[in-house]
Amino acid sequence: MLTGLFLTLIVAALLLHFFLVERPRRGRSLVDPSLPEPLPLEEALSALPEGALFQPTTFTWVRILPDRHVLLGLHPLLVSLVGSPYRLDVIPEGWHLAKGKPLLRIKQGRRLLQIFSPVTGRIAEVNPNACMEKGWTKPRDGEECWVYRVEPENLLWEVPSWLEREEANAWLRNRCLDLRGLLAGPEESGRGNECDDLPVGVLAALDRETWNRFQERFLTPEGSVQRGKTRR
Repeated sequence: MLTGLFLTLIVAALLLHFFLVERPRRGRSLVDPSLPEPLPLEEALSALPEGALFQPTTFTWVRILPDRHVLLGLHPLLVSLVGSPYRLDVIPEGWHLAKGKPLLRIKQGRRLLQIFSPVTGRIAEVNPNACMEKGWTKPRDGEECWVYRVEPENLLWEVPSWLEREEANAWLRNRCLDLRGLLAGPEESGRGNECDDLPVGVLAALDRETWNRFQERFLTPEGSVQRGKTRR
């Protein structure tokens, strides 16, 4: 009898430990306490990584490495406009990129934005920890939030069309009037050419038709292929 009571107490203690200690701990472990949020739009406007060049018709940036490879990433303003949560569909390592052909997709539910490549070349590496997967974050340990490392072809032909940091900031601010008109409605476009009072994730509250108009107006360079295939 005592043995049965002893076993019952042990089982009860184990159950209490599971429900009061272990289960809450496991629940907490599923939440990433460092999960970053996209930057406020005013901050995102000027958040181009140090030493990077901006390609305005694709909302991408590149940073040229000493070995002539380039790191390629998304401008943080685009991530802030989309908001969290979302998913990136990327091209595998070793595949060939062509300028004006699909580079990656940003998906949020059934809506998506197609990003086109600003360069031609081979994907040497895909960043498995691209922090855009969790929303834009400030660089950690000096590492920008890049998506691809690319071995480019004819890089010298591409560089003159890219914008340095100050030029990029000015270009983006000049487009704020168009952004406000599309995302906040025509009645809001007359309030000025600033983006800072647009909410983070403004696109998340809009329908697929508005996403398509945003794609057409801001992310589809002339001559790009919307549904082109990428070759290995």
